[in-house]
Amino acid sequence: MLTLLSALGSLLSFRVRSRAALELELVALRHQVTVLRRQRPGLHHRYERRAA
Repeated sequence: MLTLLSALGSLLSFRVRSRAALELELVALRHQVTVLRRQRPGLHHRYERRAA
């Protein structure tokens, strides 16, 4: 029961997060992807070819 209430609270808090907080999280995630691509430059090319 407590787990269900926790999940519901988490869902509700996600819905009311500010636009600025969401944009900041998106910028941070894009930065992480960029850093990972620099560390392994050949890796993302394989995935792009597979998707094409």
